[in-house]
Parts: sequence; C-alpha cells; structure tokens
Amino acid sequence: MVKTGAHAALRERQAANALRARTQPLSAATAAAARKTPGAGPPRADAAADGGAGGTAARAPFPLGALGAEPEQANSLRPGLARLLNALLCLSAMMHAEILDTVQQALDDTLASDKNFSVRLQTIKADFFHRRYNEVFDCPGNLPVYNPPGSARIRPSAQIMCSADLRSSFLAAQYVPARALAYYQLLLEEPAIFACICEDDCRVVALGGGAGSELVGFLAASTHVRAGCGRFSLNLTVLDRVDWTDVHARLLAAATSRWGLADGAALKAEFALADLLDLEGSAGAALKARLGDATLVTAMFVLNELMAVSRPKTMALVALLGKCLTRGTKLLVMLSCFLTPESASGTMVVDSAGSISNLQVNGNTYFLYM
Repeated sequence: MVKTGAHAALRERQAANALRARTQPLSAATAAAARKTPGAGPPRADAAADGGAGGTAARAPFPLGALGAEPEQANSLRPGLARLLNALLCLSAMMHAEILDTVQQALDDTLASDKNFSVRLQTIKADFFHRRYNEVFDCPGNLPVYNPPGSARIRPSAQIMCSADLRSSFLAAQYVPARALAYYQLLLEEPAIFACICEDDCRVVALGGGAGSELVGFLAASTHVRAGCGRFSLNLTVLDRVDWTDVHARLLAAATSRWGLADGAALKAEFALADLLDLEGSAGAALKARLGDATLVTAMFVLNELMAVSRPKTMALVALLGKCLTRGTKLLVMLSCFLTPESASGTMVVDSAGSISNLQVNGNTYFLYM
C-alpha cells in the first residue's frame, strides 16, 4: 500500500510520541498502578514525565498503531486487553535491565576475554557471509567472540550447528542477551502474539531455541501477564538438536527466582532434544504431537541454518507445520529483523530470506530478490 505524505507524517508523529512515552521513566507509584489496574488504560505520558505529580501538559495515550498494529486490530482483542497492552508497552523499558541482569546472573561465569577478538570477528563475518555455519560453530575459539556483550545488533544464529556440549554455555552468554530483549519486546508489541500468551492455557513450542533467548523473553513477558490479568499459565517447550539442558536450567532458575514465577504460577518450561529434520519414526511422531497441541510455534533465526543442512528436509518440516498446526495456532517465523522509518518506526520487518530464496541450477546459485 502506498502511503500519502500526510499519512506518513502522522505515523512519524505517532512514533515520536511513542518513543518519548517509552523512554521517559515512570515513578514507582505510576508503575504499580499500571500493573494493578489494567482496565484503567495506559499511564499518561505527562505523569511519566513529571514523576506522577500530575503535570498540566496533556498528551495522547500511547499509540498502539505506532508499533505496527492498526487500531482495528487492537479493538478486535478481548475487552480490556488492548488497554493492558498499551500500559505494558509503556512499562516494558523497566524490564530491559531486569532481563540483562537475569542472563548475567545465570551465565556470567562463561564470559571470557580474547586477545585475538578483532581477527576472529572478521573471520566469523566472512564465514557468515558465505553461509559457512559449521565453520563458525565448530571452532571453539569463535564462540566467545560471537555476538560480544553489550552488542545490540541481531546477527543470524547457527545454534543448531554447535555440536559440542561444552561450547553451549559460551554461545548462550554472548548470544542470549540481545535476542532475549528483542523477543520480549516483540511479544508485547504484536497484539496477536500478546493475546496468545494471555490465554488461560498458553502452549508454546520454540523450534531451535535451545540457547535460551525464547525462554527468557517469554518469562519476562509473562510477568506482565500475571500482574495485569491476575492469572498466568505458560507451557513452554524448547526443541533443539544440541543439548542445552544445563544452560536452560540455569536461565530458568535465575528467571523464576528473580521474577517469582515459581510461587503459585502455572509455569512449565522444559527443554527436549530433537532433530527438527528427523521427521521419521518416534522422533517425528513426538514432534507432530507437540505441534498439534501448541497455541503458538516459534522458529527464530533457524530456517536458514536448517536449509544449510538439507533443503529437502527443511521444506518437509515447513510442510509438516502446515499439516500439524490446528486452526487458530500462531506461527512466528523470524529470519532477520530491523526497523525502518517507513514501517511506522516500530514494525518488525522480515527480510533476508537467504538460503530459502536462493535457487541452484547446474551447480550455480541464483539469488531471487523480493
């Protein structure tokens, strides 16, 4: 759809207002009131600016549309859910530090320095450019360099290629923080996805999510659901062919302890070894059963890496998703993401199909542009 100049300008103003509302700190009283009273609507931006003292400058409430959701989408949600979502988006920045602290608490002992950081980083970039995922993750020295601490850039992952159990905690320590923040924000900003985690019985299957980003993101978002809706029910199953059991347990323990999710909360989070490309026999039957029972299935930054292993098997997995997912189940697939000014300054844009959009004929690779 082609936007008119006036419409684009309006969206830019909405996005600017949204950014100001989200970046201004809220007072403790304002934050508590928003969490306890979801039906009362979002906290006023002027209350956030003046610390809740009741400023005189009236501002519009947080514009849900500035984050990519049209007003009619918000209105289609359950009564009160749109208002709760607005309030939580204003409060979400308060959780960013909590998420980073949780990951650091769980994985801080795995962080290490590397004198050859710059050289290794350039090698990793070259391997990623040529999609040599095995070469990136089969070299133990590369893993501490991959996605260094403090980096906000989201890079493609090849977590399924990591075959040595000893390396998993190093990769998670470098890889989890930025993506956990991104997934947490995505869960709050997409009304359809947020509605899923607000259901009385939310069952999530995270494909290739062993490193823990999905786990932390969902648990962080669930704290808002429990505080705002007065109820909480999450059944999260993480599937990966690499044994991330230790990392998963450490992240789960840190998150439940920090956010009090274990106290009376209907929480079940488990990690299961599963080769997503093995669709035959008992392994395939177990995967089909999990997919058929899910209300939300995620495949975050995993399809390109699966394609690098086997294109036919990956396409068979995609076909299986279409057959097994029941009506109403949400499928969230992410290949690469970035924010663009023309996309309402907050819309998640799926881009860079990579291996999926490449066509090989007689040994030559042809890039298909969309």
